[in-house]
Amino acid sequence: MCSHLVYNEILFILTVVTLVANNIAFSPYFAMHSHEPHDRTRRAATARAERLWDYGVIPYEIEANFSGDHRALFKQAMRHWENHTCVKFVERAQEHPNYIVFTERPCGCCSFVGKRGNGPQAISIGKNCDKFGIVVHELGHVVGFWHEHTRPDRDDNVQIVTKNIMSGQEYNFNKLTEEEVNSLGLNYDFDSIMHYARNTFSKSTYLDTILPQQDPTLNVRPEIGQRVRLSKGDIAQTKMLYRCPKCGRTMQEPNGALESPDYPKSSPPPEGEHCEWRITATHGEKIVLNVTDLDIYESDNCETDFLEIRDGYWPKSPLLALCGGEINAEEGTLQSPNYPEDYRPNKECIWKITVPENFQVALKFQSFEIENHDNCVYDYLEVRDGHNMNSPLLGKFCGYKVPDAVRSNSNKLLVKFMSDNSVQKAGFSANFIKEFDECSDSDHGCEHECVNTLGGYRCECRIGFELHSDGKKCEDACGGLIDATNGTIVSPSFPDLYPPNKNCIWEIVAPHSFRITLNFTHFDLEGNNVRCVHDFD
Repeated sequence: MCSHLVYNEILFILTVVTLVANNIAFSPYFAMHSHEPHDRTRRAATARAERLWDYGVIPYEIEANFSGDHRALFKQAMRHWENHTCVKFVERAQEHPNYIVFTERPCGCCSFVGKRGNGPQAISIGKNCDKFGIVVHELGHVVGFWHEHTRPDRDDNVQIVTKNIMSGQEYNFNKLTEEEVNSLGLNYDFDSIMHYARNTFSKSTYLDTILPQQDPTLNVRPEIGQRVRLSKGDIAQTKMLYRCPKCGRTMQEPNGALESPDYPKSSPPPEGEHCEWRITATHGEKIVLNVTDLDIYESDNCETDFLEIRDGYWPKSPLLALCGGEINAEEGTLQSPNYPEDYRPNKECIWKITVPENFQVALKFQSFEIENHDNCVYDYLEVRDGHNMNSPLLGKFCGYKVPDAVRSNSNKLLVKFMSDNSVQKAGFSANFIKEFDECSDSDHGCEHECVNTLGGYRCECRIGFELHSDGKKCEDACGGLIDATNGTIVSPSFPDLYPPNKNCIWEIVAPHSFRITLNFTHFDLEGNNVRCVHDFD
């Protein structure tokens, strides 16, 4: 089994790439565009790559003046695009400098074509434009489409009846150039939701401004201007424009199942296959994915065939591992599968952590509950000082006591979690950070011993000495219990001057029926024999 690493929000992406075998279940110019009958411009796919939204992700905001019904309508229209293409509409976060804003402008219903690229851009939904099909149409401009009748090849498909166009609206029927429009080799689409109706901007409702060429096989003129749903051509063109994976889809149902193409067979095409499923949930809900069958060709570092799961809506979102993986980061979090719920049976998770050179890896546990055993033979967590199973063992843990922090001696650490098929517990959560050995710095100031700790260090003294109040120097230890039959007691540093701020207490114990004799041979303390308020014995 191959797995990537590590990390739920609203959108959850699964990507399957197969090259060998696979078997799993489970611009200087941006036109503002408006909708008839208050139109200002023109579709067909934009030919300018800079107008495409990065990774097909379109962040949005909805102004507060819109009602709950309006908000539901806008989201319904966005979901319609997501259901049929790989375009994704997400609530705008700080990481998105470019985004659309649902607002109301004097133009009525209007939108820029594609991504403007200089911050927020308006998609205006005015009075009498708050209809599902019209919002889907305006979102088409956001995605990057002009009106269908402005394609360079439109004269082969429709006739523009100029004499019937309202005065001042002629420019809405101008034909665009191939520098502006790329039809991506697809046929003219009379059924496109981006197509004008026959009488758009007409001097009279009964006069045609656009007249479709007659279908020679049916001897009728095609209907144009529908505002019901995306056409097959709209969907195909969007998939080509944003290079959508050939398989997969957006899943908005409360539950469901997905599987690789031709499952359970394992015969992908020679050129390989790329599938992407996008699973959405509303705020406050949690997405649970159960992989019921997994049989993927194993390659080094999963370079050819793999299942990739991300916690978010685009390739920048954190990877969610089935468990384990290689981590190159200065800090992060490791958790047992399904944490904080009980981990699954028969799991083997191996994390290989690497921090920058000249640092160590420190692992600090936040919670720990793994099936207990004296020798940890059932479920356990194993930590090794390196990246392979032969690296020195730093600890093997199980039970319910939170282990002490673990630190590597190099910039690599291996963490292995194992569970059997019997008892399952809540598992563990641990944070790792890059750690520097402060004791390797000659400026630590410790007189005797330097002991490295997480995020710092401490000084210690050799036997017979104790730490000075400055926390760095060492001085002779004093005081204690004496039960020997004879001995000598001296002040700290004797015969040198004793250090300041010392409090030494000796307790001398003799056997029953014996007396203790104390004989002073040297005595030199500050003060006199009257009060002994400073130094005394």
